[in-house]
Amino acid sequence: MAKIKKRADDRYQVKIRYDGKQYCCYGKSIQEAREAAARKVSELETGTMNRENPTVKAYYKHFTEERRDKVRGNTIRSQIAHFNTMALVVITENGKTFGQMRMRDVKPGDIEILQRKLSDQGLSARSVNDYIAHMKYFFKKATTKRVIDYNPCDGIDNLKDESAPITTNRHRALTEEEVKTFFNALRERNSYYYYALALLAKTGCRVGEMAALVETDIDREFIHIRRTLTRSEDGAYILGTGAKTYAGKRDIPIDESIRLILAQQRQQNADFFPDGTETLFPAVEGGYLKSYTIDREIVYDLR
Repeated sequence: MAKIKKRADDRYQVKIRYDGKQYCCYGKSIQEAREAAARKVSELETGTMNRENPTVKAYYKHFTEERRDKVRGNTIRSQIAHFNTMALVVITENGKTFGQMRMRDVKPGDIEILQRKLSDQGLSARSVNDYIAHMKYFFKKATTKRVIDYNPCDGIDNLKDESAPITTNRHRALTEEEVKTFFNALRERNSYYYYALALLAKTGCRVGEMAALVETDIDREFIHIRRTLTRSEDGAYILGTGAKTYAGKRDIPIDESIRLILAQQRQQNADFFPDGTETLFPAVEGGYLKSYTIDREIVYDLR
């Protein structure tokens, strides 16, 4: 860990060592000094990357580190997983994988091989196109930093997506009779998630939004949707700091039926968790309620 000390001029100093050399960074507070040190490390790494023609895998790690404070952890986790799939694809005749290739050596033909082999692995055309789109952004950032001279993904056509558009798939709302039958089935087996499903049906909330609700999100007139349950980079479920989209922040009016659902859920929490809960709609075993739990509950009662 970098050493921090306070100087005679009341500034804080952080000493870091990079590639055998020592650097001093300063700030008016400990946090400022640490941020200055982080910026210096980033600058040094970028300079090293520019000089050394790193492997695709090494530069992707650097690319990820630079985005950690700008992109949701769940997004980074997903993108890393996608990249790891691409990194293992063998591209060259001598068995070199995409991740092992040097940044300046990647040519459009290599991207076409990557595209074809991802498809051969059974990925849908839509998924392959998403993977290549991410690589196009990755290489674009590398050209901005002057790590490479051009983007090898430019001019690569998307695979033809022959899956049916979402708008052509058949969707319909449940009839009133079907809704009644469904909730009767929940009651008959005394489902723990009856009130959670009732709130979803009454409000149209996403499961993640409902799972993230805490008491301070609710007043006499509204349910205030301000955040959603999400996943960090390491895959852990956490309460997000915002809604899934900008428009996702909204206020849902509370009528008598919703007020009753909330009251019944609070009573259930008191019965199951006498020491209290972090969220208003926890899982039966405690902790956060996940969307796949609700999915299983729905499938069970629709069989």
